[in-house]
Amino acid sequence: MLSVIHPNSHRGLPVVAHHHLYDNALATQNFPGLEGYRFMSASYKPNGEDERLSKHMNKSLKSLESVCRLLHRPNDKPKTASEKNQPDNPPEIVTGDGAFSLEFPLSGQQSIPDPREIFTRLQLRWGNGTTSTQYFRAHIPSIKPTLLDGPFSSIHINTGICLFSKTALSMDPGNDSLGSDSEKVTIPRTPDRNEDLTLYELETITRLSLAIADTAALIGPACRDHCSPININIDIPDFQYFWTACELLERNLVDVTYVNKWIDTMNERRSLLFNIMSSMIHSSLRERQVSNVKICLTSGTEAAVESIMRSLPAGPMPSLDELLDKLQKGHSDAEQWKNFLANLDPRHWPSTISELGRLMYVFKAVKPVLTHGPQQLLNRSSQSRQEKNLIIMVDNSTEWRIFDRARTFLKRYTKSPTNGASETIMVGLFPLEKIFVAGARRSDLYLEDPGSDMWSESEASRVGPWEVIDTVYGSIISERLRSLCHRAGFKAAMRETPREFKLSILSKTMRFQLSEVHHDTDEFEEVVACEVASFEHPQQSIFRFFYPIFGHESEVEKQTAFRNLVELQRQWSRDDPDVVWIQAIDTQNNNKVVGGLLMKVHKENRPAQKDDDEHQSAFWYPAGSQRKYIDECLRIFTAPHEKYMQRPHVYLYIGFVLPEYRQQGVADMFLADACRRADELGIEAWLESVVAMGVPIYMRHGFIPFRKHAVEPQAERPDDEWKDMEEKMQPLRFWPMWRPPHGKFVPGETNPPWNEFMSSMLSKL
Repeated sequence: MLSVIHPNSHRGLPVVAHHHLYDNALATQNFPGLEGYRFMSASYKPNGEDERLSKHMNKSLKSLESVCRLLHRPNDKPKTASEKNQPDNPPEIVTGDGAFSLEFPLSGQQSIPDPREIFTRLQLRWGNGTTSTQYFRAHIPSIKPTLLDGPFSSIHINTGICLFSKTALSMDPGNDSLGSDSEKVTIPRTPDRNEDLTLYELETITRLSLAIADTAALIGPACRDHCSPININIDIPDFQYFWTACELLERNLVDVTYVNKWIDTMNERRSLLFNIMSSMIHSSLRERQVSNVKICLTSGTEAAVESIMRSLPAGPMPSLDELLDKLQKGHSDAEQWKNFLANLDPRHWPSTISELGRLMYVFKAVKPVLTHGPQQLLNRSSQSRQEKNLIIMVDNSTEWRIFDRARTFLKRYTKSPTNGASETIMVGLFPLEKIFVAGARRSDLYLEDPGSDMWSESEASRVGPWEVIDTVYGSIISERLRSLCHRAGFKAAMRETPREFKLSILSKTMRFQLSEVHHDTDEFEEVVACEVASFEHPQQSIFRFFYPIFGHESEVEKQTAFRNLVELQRQWSRDDPDVVWIQAIDTQNNNKVVGGLLMKVHKENRPAQKDDDEHQSAFWYPAGSQRKYIDECLRIFTAPHEKYMQRPHVYLYIGFVLPEYRQQGVADMFLADACRRADELGIEAWLESVVAMGVPIYMRHGFIPFRKHAVEPQAERPDDEWKDMEEKMQPLRFWPMWRPPHGKFVPGETNPPWNEFMSSMLSKL
């Protein structure tokens, strides 16, 4: 899913058009109004005219694969005792299967080596159900084989974000702020404190946080010493924004009061953005089970900021030479600045303060490997051959010039024998935006932020930045960011009631329609096919209870297993009149089935199951230990439901959504429909969450979690078949969850069924 914003298209409002990416399209997919951008699916076959495009795609894919090999190379060394205690949750890595191409006509002043850019798909899949898809433009240098021996001494992921947007600050990018005609100079307005985040800020925080977490998750044990943290450095400009106001003061266009207010506002915004972005990154890292990470706000401009602040009351502003001198004296980064400037290519030496501001971005990019002075050189002299550093720049593709200049500097810096510099590899990963501004040029939300009032083409109503983020990144990610912004005091991030949230989710998913499916129709096979595809990415062990396919089987075996599954689930419906099957279709993609839900609406009390022999045997597995293992798994898995839920309730038994449709509100639609049915009958509801990340989603709909349950069958004398099943199926965990009637939980009054069961047992003692 991506969105294209067409400026001033509906009664003066920008119009938002959402586009689904067609993964099976044979031709390139273009997007109306978004010139120069096109999508190539996994099924795309280039023709003769696209031969050059095919070469670019292969080159881009190889670069991305090289980055993945560098970060995720196998570890041949045995784990130490402390390493064995570290969580081991490597993702499955899938590269390719889709790409974006960007190509724009170059003006006479532009000079870049390759006008066509390719962003290649990278998909990561974790065992806990988390799936993440990025489109990366990757840059990686040729690497000496010796640098691949052992872990890196330090790993830094560099990123950055600007403040507000040029549009929000009323800064016309076409005007020259240094021009002699003061009437042509736009004086930026000073935003209010806690002015709502712009769409540029929301999109950048969301996209880069996810891309950084995915990058960190790629870093394997062979690349990283488990004792050393991954350092994530967020560069949020300060001096560059402050100098904008100081220039106006020098030209007598504003007064000192304006400058002080401007600087205070920028400082506060900078602090808020760092807190929100670092929290978003931490949340995404926890989902991916990545630990030992340090996030900091990149320093390096404090001396220059202090210099202009001291000059403000009486003036004049410091000159370029004075600022360069201040940067190299009397503060924590002084020696690094001295080292940086001493090794700078003379062609890149700043001639204006604005150029110094741009050079500061390059300094911060290479700062992690700059030596601090003579003492550090002495300390490194005996170790420099062993030390090696890795810098990964994860940033907007518009910042490629910073990456290019930083990489050029490092080549010069590390070759000089007098620097004592360690070997350094610098890699660039530029994630493609998902929200674009229409036009015949590179989209840039910072320059062309549409504001807070837009028109949605699909909903025929006004929408704001949050609604766009909801649609593109999904309700889970959007709610996480909204919660952080709400905590920071941003008004637009506040929701009024949970019910309004549910209604907004439903309104934003009008393209998806729910309907019941009868088990004897041809449609039913489509639903089961969707079920199989959904549980394959990532592969869910619990689904193997009914589908004995683990990935190595032949196509004939897979087809047989599918036919057996269709017949098995049809038989469930024939045997149990309470069974209801729901499908979700995409009305904008040929009514494709994108998800399903099997629920059981038990309007009457259910009798308790008797002993184990009452359970149906898993006959779809061959007789022997394989079947016995699955039978025991089913007994353990169904035990909480059978023990606690014998009265009327709605049981959400199996739910699924295709990987490419996740985080678009489809799961919320299923949950809302099931809860509606329960509420209409005034009864409870029950489900089992088979992944930890599902628990908060279900809680949002009124479900209360019980403790985590392990499905670990035991055998007195396990044979090879049993052990093989154990290896394939484990780990198996689930969380039983119960919803009271109407989802109303009153502390001290509402009693979950597991508490009632224990109270009943104790009363009999």
